[in-house]
Amino acid sequence: MPEIIVNIVIICLLIPTIIFAYVLNKKLDVLRNSRNDLGRLIEAFNDATIRAESGIPKLRQAADSAGGQLKEQVEKAQILRDDLAFLIDRAESSATKLEHSVRQVRTESRNNAPTETKAKITEIEEMLTSGRNDDIMIDDDQTDAEKELLKALKALK
Repeated sequence: MPEIIVNIVIICLLIPTIIFAYVLNKKLDVLRNSRNDLGRLIEAFNDATIRAESGIPKLRQAADSAGGQLKEQVEKAQILRDDLAFLIDRAESSATKLEHSVRQVRTESRNNAPTETKAKITEIEEMLTSGRNDDIMIDDDQTDAEKELLKALKALK
C-alpha cells in the first residue's frame, strides 16, 4: 500500500507538471510565431531602408537641379531689377526735362500770346469796322477755336 500512496502523490505532482508543460508549450509557440513575425518585420524594414537609401541620390540630384534653376532665375530677376531701376532713373530724368520744357513753352506762350493776339484782334476789328468781312482769311495753321471765331465774324455782315 505504501506504493500506491507514492504513486498517487507522483500522479498528483505530475498533473500540475503536465498542465504547466502544456501552458509553457503554448507560450513557446507564441514566441516562435512572434519571432517569425519579427523576422518578417525586420526584412520589411531593411527593404524600406534600402529603397530610402537608393532614393537619396535621386532626391539630391533633383534638389541640385531645382537649386540651379532657381539660382538662374534669381540672377535673371536681379538683372531685370537693375534694368528697371535704370529705366526708372532715365524716365524720371526725362519727365523732369519734359516738365521743364512744358513750363518754358507755357511761359513763352503767355508772354508772346497777348502781343500776337492783340495784333490779330486789332486787324480783325479794322476789317469789321471798315466793312471788309470778306478779307478775313482762315488759314490751316490756325487753331480750331481761331477758325470758329473767324467764321463767326465773317458771318456778321
